[in-house]
Amino acid sequence: MEGEDTIVYPYIPNSVPRIKKHMLQEVDAENIEQLFEEILERFRFKRSLNLPAPFLSEYALRRHIEGLL
Repeated sequence: MEGEDTIVYPYIPNSVPRIKKHMLQEVDAENIEQLFEEILERFRFKRSLNLPAPFLSEYALRRHIEGLL
């Protein structure tokens, strides 16, 4: 999948490239963008979300959540 993240997030199973590819095949879509093509351009969110860097370990995720609490 061209231009997409290659990070596999441990808590998001559909971030694994082969699973993502299989899911797209199941809904007969060539890419993720095809799933959203019915949404008018003016309604699409075009900015980046203000999210922290991905947490690739349970320890890092737990520290972050505890910090929020």
